[in-house]
Amino acid sequence: MEPVVAEQFERELEGAVEAATARAIKWCKIYPWVGGTSVTVKDRAFEFVREALTLTLQGRRPWKNNSVPLAGHLIGTVQSLISNAIRSADAQTRSTDDPAAINEDRVDPINTRPQTPEGFYLSKEACEQIESDAYAAAGEDENLGKFIEAVIDGHYEVAELVEVTGMSADQIYAAKEKLKRRRAAILKKGKK
Repeated sequence: MEPVVAEQFERELEGAVEAATARAIKWCKIYPWVGGTSVTVKDRAFEFVREALTLTLQGRRPWKNNSVPLAGHLIGTVQSLISNAIRSADAQTRSTDDPAAINEDRVDPINTRPQTPEGFYLSKEACEQIESDAYAAAGEDENLGKFIEAVIDGHYEVAELVEVTGMSADQIYAAKEKLKRRRAAILKKGKK
């Protein structure tokens, strides 16, 4: 990290970590199955923030300090990590097990929001619909199609996506943004 960037990083770090942690706690409460081995939502949220910081400092999730504040970068990275955890093989493996056992593996034992088997299957249906919507948004765009397939196959890191798809990192980021815009347009049309 260049000295000027390092200084800016240090100035913004405390507030950025607080903002990212608050957002991570919110998402971990909404998606309790991303708990892994953590005992509480707060512990799991801290793990996501630590991982986001590590990826940033290692340059695997580079911070574009000229275009986004550190808080926005960390929040985006945490959101991506949580999204990946939701779709991870571990979450999918547990999701195909006995739905009644979901509550035994909760991340926050204090948060009593049991998921019924019906809710479990509706959630799984919603995930399948999102996947279908992503393909619809991709249309005939070859790069978007490759990007979606790679993500569905469990590749989330940019380096992995570059290797699997044969696209450049810039093409990966462009495909991600294009998919977001197209999906937002589809959702907006659906509300009318």
